[in-house]
Amino acid sequence: MDYQAQVLIVEDEGDILSILAETIEDEGYTVLTATNAEQATSLLERGPVQVIFCDQNMGPGMTGLDFLEKVVLPLKFSMSFYLMTGESEHSDKSLQALGASGVVPKPFDVENVLEVIAKHL
Repeated sequence: MDYQAQVLIVEDEGDILSILAETIEDEGYTVLTATNAEQATSLLERGPVQVIFCDQNMGPGMTGLDFLEKVVLPLKFSMSFYLMTGESEHSDKSLQALGASGVVPKPFDVENVLEVIAKHL
């Protein structure tokens, strides 16, 4: 069986989630999707993924940074975590200090997202 890299997208806006998932799938990657931290946690409990793209403001409950700190980092899997946000206060450097791989600014360029995935696989 051929290995397929898995990408998890956590995004509460349906249109963004669909477009991003379809684009990544078209490149041959397996995509898992979640609209909130609870769904994403359930998916990660089944096993690791290679790259996570997580919205910072994903509705009530947890922020993307909360999800990184409380769920992703304690799993100790080797995963790349990118925060998707339109907030300018988050930089690659500040996020790397927290354990993330970097930021994907919103609105995002789909080609940039594909480059990020290719860099980690």
